Amino acid sequence: MIYGKKCKAKWLDSIDGGRNYGEFCRETFSIKLERGLSGEKLKKVLLHELIHALFYRIKMYAVISHEVEELAVENLDEFLFESGFVK
Repeated sequence: MIYGKKCKAKWLDSIDGGRNYGEFCRETFSIKLERGLSGEKLKKVLLHELIHALFYRIKMYAVISHEVEELAVENLDEFLFESGFVK
């Protein structure tokens, strides 16, 4: 649940032609994950996409560009891992 809205995850063989391991879909409020992800990589990709979902729920897309959002998400997910908030 992200601010009261259920966010489902879907496993797919390929995402975005193989360029990404995960993707948050605004239309279905779901996260697509590449089949076969596991361990640390799965945690990082899932956290990254959950942050995109959070930003969507708080309407960050209305005030920042996609490029700025991606930069913020990348830095936040890295901070959460490096600081030990996510293990």
